Amino acid sequence: MSDIQRVKQLLDGKIELDELEMDTELYEMAESIYGREALDEMGVIAPERPPDSIVQPNGDSNHKVQIPLPDIPLLDDTDSQPKKRWGLRILLLMIIVAGGLAGAHFA
Repeated sequence: MSDIQRVKQLLDGKIELDELEMDTELYEMAESIYGREALDEMGVIAPERPPDSIVQPNGDSNHKVQIPLPDIPLLDDTDSQPKKRWGLRILLLMIIVAGGLAGAHFA
């Protein structure tokens, strides 16, 4: 039986329980679809999973990784004159004019 047919049977709920117990990938699919509690209630025993083969460093390694730095141009300090704040000056002028008009209107 092909893998596709077995997955279809799993989704239809027509797969044999011993097939789930023998196939780790199929069991994991069933576990994510139906939940571990449902599989436990049906009496399905989880297949033995191989231990993850993660290599743990022992601290004796002396890896010196050098990351190349990007070429970023340095900023020039030639523009040392303060920039004029025209927006702030225009806003202040508008407030003064509005205050003067309001004062003349209510006086």
